[in-house]
Amino acid sequence: MLLQNAQPVAQSYLFLRSQQRPDRILDDIIVDKVIHDLDLALCFFGRICTIEPKEIKRIDGKICEAWFALQHECGTAGTLFVSWITDTQMKKRQVEIRQDGHTWKGDFVAKRLWVDDLEILCQVEEMIQPSNNQVKDELVDFIAYTSELSRTQPVLPLLSLEEIIESTKLLEFITKKAIPEFRTK
Repeated sequence: MLLQNAQPVAQSYLFLRSQQRPDRILDDIIVDKVIHDLDLALCFFGRICTIEPKEIKRIDGKICEAWFALQHECGTAGTLFVSWITDTQMKKRQVEIRQDGHTWKGDFVAKRLWVDDLEILCQVEEMIQPSNNQVKDELVDFIAYTSELSRTQPVLPLLSLEEIIESTKLLEFITKKAIPEFRTK
């Protein structure tokens, strides 16, 4: 039962990605990692109305760590943190979402999910398993979506074309306006 005149509880989230910088990556961390979290933020919470860099760290002129504050049209506030500055070889890909007095935590590397510190089994046969390779899965989905197969057996991507375009525009905003001194070589 909804209470009349009840105010919704604000939502917030944090996406955190960290790992040592792979030698094969020539771009700054903004281009390499932030796009993925923008995609997730759009998928989960809808259109982003503001994005503001809070802290940027550079090594040898390249951005290697960044904090961003986001605000969505629905009122959700978010934080993105990406870093290549770490002592460990372990990758971190975590999410924390707070809504209506509950906290959801996810570990994208281990493929684990908790609600209010209670672990939820989220293994889905032939889809979500600890051994899945996310990049391979993404490429398989893309090929299926754009192939002849998609005409007979529709494959629905997680993001719409509009959301993908919006992520790209947000990344362009970050690299050209939000961080004026941003440079890619």
